[in-house]
Amino acid sequence: MKRIILPFIILLSAVMLVTSCLSDTDNDVVYYSDTAMTSFTLGTLNRYYTGKNSAGTADSTYTTTVTGSDYKMYIDQKQGLVYNADSLPQGTDIAHVLCTVNSKNGGYIIIKNVDSDTLNYYSSSDSIDFTTTREFRVVANDASAYRKYMVTLNVHKEYPDSFRWYKESNQEAFEGMKGMKAVTIENRLYLFGLKDNATVAYTANADDINAGWTKLNTNKNLDADAYKNVVAQNNSLFTITAGKLIVSTDGQNWRDASDINGAVGTDDVKQLLGAGNTYMYALDADRNILHSASGGVWEQDNLADDKAQLPMDNYVVAGLKHKNDSSVEEVVLAGLPQTGNAEGDTLAVLWNKIEETKAESRTHSWNLNSEKNSYNLPAMAGLTILNYGGKLIALGGQNISAAASGSTAAFSHIYTSEDNGLTWHNDKVNVLPSNFSNSGSNVFAMTVDKENRLWIICGGNGNVWRGRLNKLGWKQQQTSFIK
Repeated sequence: MKRIILPFIILLSAVMLVTSCLSDTDNDVVYYSDTAMTSFTLGTLNRYYTGKNSAGTADSTYTTTVTGSDYKMYIDQKQGLVYNADSLPQGTDIAHVLCTVNSKNGGYIIIKNVDSDTLNYYSSSDSIDFTTTREFRVVANDASAYRKYMVTLNVHKEYPDSFRWYKESNQEAFEGMKGMKAVTIENRLYLFGLKDNATVAYTANADDINAGWTKLNTNKNLDADAYKNVVAQNNSLFTITAGKLIVSTDGQNWRDASDINGAVGTDDVKQLLGAGNTYMYALDADRNILHSASGGVWEQDNLADDKAQLPMDNYVVAGLKHKNDSSVEEVVLAGLPQTGNAEGDTLAVLWNKIEETKAESRTHSWNLNSEKNSYNLPAMAGLTILNYGGKLIALGGQNISAAASGSTAAFSHIYTSEDNGLTWHNDKVNVLPSNFSNSGSNVFAMTVDKENRLWIICGGNGNVWRGRLNKLGWKQQQTSFIK
């Protein structure tokens, strides 16, 4: 206890001494009783990481530096907490940290020892060990009060751009399915598949996958094409069976979409295409594209190009929020062409549209993405496209065209597009499990849940895979503090 009080006795004595020395001058010295930490800035930090040597044959340890000032330190004055919401890179050395700390009205800054009650004056030239939370104190310059702050440096424990996969329990019920589609509502997984010439449905809790999958006993018979039409929108499931658009909130109890209050045009819907963030989309009997926000009211879209060039099968839709305006969505409609021998049959068919959600926004048309380049998306069996982490990702089985002999093997990799589907690449970040197999089948389903977990369900062998890009699982800390 004496060690705690001593610094304050010394500090108070110093204040009185300075006052005495200045008493004979014409300058008045003002001392303040308020106290607060006003800023905390990290200096340059060392970072150690493992990588391949120049020959790429062995692992080596490398040292680089991290600009600490790029990682803002947030000060919660109410709770006395100081931390970096954006964690430092994995391997950053936080045992030897230089930092710059400022206080209100020149208050004195003190730091408590890690393993004792000893208090020391802070110095910007002294290295500090932040491998554990450190206690700082800011003492008013009249020594009348102090405020305590607990300072924590957050460091990532894993590499941000590394994909980690887990193989879940094998599901025999999924083996041998002739077609599949998976969707999610929040963290509830739904799988619809074709078996014995009818659509069967299963569900599972993504947060408790070990509890298993439950087969749904639907109150309506789902025909052989129902799985192709499944779309999730506004916490509801939609599909088409026996020519009727139907809706459900649990995948088991279905009703006609025409029963939705104010329903208009539900009988015009003949094929559901998919959903973006704002609307879901469909085809009518004349292959016009329709859109709906609720599934009850359907309106026709405009097409800037010939509708004869729309995909003929395996329809998928994905939407991306515009990087500079969240009220604008870039929507991609993709699918497969007629199977044939033409060179064009080796490529997927893609259309694009801009959706603006602000009041009195412009209405845009669908446009065919007709540019041919070295990075077009192949026309793969079972093609699935998703928005994952603000990028489009695509996966599929073998190329459907006979003209594609010698093309990339089925499930060779996940394709990624950062330009709304214009080009597709194997970016070596979004990667499949190293031992992924579907036992020669092209049947699979892929979906993403609310926690950014990517799910791949295999119809050939019943394998279920769960993966996530590390940085998409990191939680965001509070960075704004309002009285």
